[in-house]
Amino acid sequence: MAKAIIIEATLLKTSSGHLPAPPGRLSEAGASFVTININNQLLGCVGCLFAARPLIDDVRHHITAAAFHDPRFPTLTLEEWHKTELHISMLTTPLPLNVDPRSALINCLTLNIDGVILVENRRLATHRPSDWQRLPDPVQFVTQLRIKARLKGDGWTDQSRVHLYQTEEVC
Repeated sequence: MAKAIIIEATLLKTSSGHLPAPPGRLSEAGASFVTININNQLLGCVGCLFAARPLIDDVRHHITAAAFHDPRFPTLTLEEWHKTELHISMLTTPLPLNVDPRSALINCLTLNIDGVILVENRRLATHRPSDWQRLPDPVQFVTQLRIKARLKGDGWTDQSRVHLYQTEEVC
């Protein structure tokens, strides 16, 4: 429902983008990721890792950003909109994990459950739990995470910091 109201309102430039006040959990601070696909082809993916606003506002913001402001993709068109698959993930609060060396991280990850945030030398990258589908090997998962952060894939330093989180798929 939110997908239709928010994206169609923007595409059609109508004023029907207002949703009623959210109940309970949706009005609490939360972090989300929104992914838009057509036939399993990524068209946009935007999110945040740490809660900074009510969850409903975070989701609304990321739906619009994924559809219209992901710099990797062209803006979603009205014709594409009717074919989209929308995936919304709510994130748990990331918890710091004190691991050293790299092998300790690899050994403690839970396949399909853990999302990982890596921070090192002012670089940050994350792999969400859904990324396990394309990177099912923990060594590959961590290597690609480091490469995504523009770090040496097999490296590790005393500056390496890790947080783990999980997601709840809304749709």
